[in-house]
Amino acid sequence: MSIYEKDFDMILDEILTTYSNLDSQPDISIGSSAWIMASVLTEIVWGLYKYQDYISLQHFPDTCDTDNLNHWGSVYNISRNSGESDESYRDRILTYIRQAPAGGNALDYETWALDRTNVSYAYTADATYYVNYATVESNPDDIMGTVGIYVIPTDETAWQGTGDEAAIRAGIQTAAQSYIDTVKPLGVLSAGVYDTTRQSEAIDIDVWPETDSTVNTVDMSTAIYNYMYTLKPGETLYQSSLYHLAVNYGADHATINSPASDTSTDSNYYYIRPDTITITYNES
Repeated sequence: MSIYEKDFDMILDEILTTYSNLDSQPDISIGSSAWIMASVLTEIVWGLYKYQDYISLQHFPDTCDTDNLNHWGSVYNISRNSGESDESYRDRILTYIRQAPAGGNALDYETWALDRTNVSYAYTADATYYVNYATVESNPDDIMGTVGIYVIPTDETAWQGTGDEAAIRAGIQTAAQSYIDTVKPLGVLSAGVYDTTRQSEAIDIDVWPETDSTVNTVDMSTAIYNYMYTLKPGETLYQSSLYHLAVNYGADHATINSPASDTSTDSNYYYIRPDTITITYNES
């Protein structure tokens, strides 16, 4: 709760209390002179509290509204992408603040790869593709001074199997490579952008509810699906993450049948995505 969040009744009660402190037996009943004057004053003070509350929220990019978020973006020279939501734009601004450019560390390469202003590929008149996820590895070929950037384009499933996949992947890879070459530190021998391959993993979970409760297996399945689509190239799928999601959606406990253990990608050229997701509900 903000220090400026006070409702009308709270302020009115404080003012009437002040009247009581100044007069041992005031008439503060509804309709009395003291109550009427206190109500008028409360209306003014409540407005001031609301205004101060609004101002306090605009001081910080994590709580400000759309107009002020755009201002914060201009301060850090971060442009809003066409049609980008406040949440996505806010995340990029906060990431920049928390992880400011540092002369070419891994986070810098990831930020450059995800820069939609400079990294995009228009395959058709109505479809523009960007880097959706990226991860970075130093010395990918065991050569000191080299960097590997592994990327996944947006809309990674919409065009699979359409015959356009190779062209789209090549286009976004070239766009990312061209931009990173212009901003990477001079001391880096090579900063290669690499295409990646989907690694499908089937999920099979048995869940048991808490006593006298149910498990929402539909929402649980959706949450697992969404979580797996956040995995970057080279990232591991942990059983504990799946178990945590199962418990979050009502399970008292769960057994992860598949994958049988934490699952790593074959290399940074691969990224894990869900195949079938099976959740079996067991009575407690």
